Amino acid sequence: MKKIIVRPLLIGKSRNLYKKDLYVSDEVSTFIHSFDRKDNYKSVNVVLLKLDYFARGGFSVDGSNIKYEWGGVYRIAIKGGKGDNREGRIIGFFDENKFIAVCSFYKNEQKLRKDQRKIIAKVSRIKRDKQWLYGIQG
Repeated sequence: MKKIIVRPLLIGKSRNLYKKDLYVSDEVSTFIHSFDRKDNYKSVNVVLLKLDYFARGGFSVDGSNIKYEWGGVYRIAIKGGKGDNREGRIIGFFDENKFIAVCSFYKNEQKLRKDQRKIIAKVSRIKRDKQWLYGIQG
C-alpha cells in the first residue's frame, strides 16, 4: 500500500505557541486553500485562522468543532467565511503531539453519507496500518 505524505501546514510566527502541530496531506491542503478569498485586497482564509486557533489549544475534542468519530479518527468541522456558506470536514487522527489530517470533504447534511463513512473508515485503516510519512514543507 502506498503511504500518504503529510507536511506541516501551520508554520507561521505563532508556531511556537501551538500545543499540537498540524500535518496535512496534499488533498487536505488543496481543500483548505479552496476557502481562500480576497478581502479589501488582502488574502484571507477563515479555515486557516480556525486551524491556527485549534493548534494553539491542542486540538481539544469538544464534541462540536472537533469530534471523535471511530477507529481513532476525529473530524474537524469547518465553515467558509463571509459570503461563503460551504461547510466541510477535515478527517484525521492524533500521533503524539501532532494532528494528522489525511482526507476531507464538503458536507451539507447533518448525518454522514455512506461515501463519507467510507472516507472515515479509510483514515482509520491508514492510522492503524501506519500508512503515512512525515514530509518536509515544500
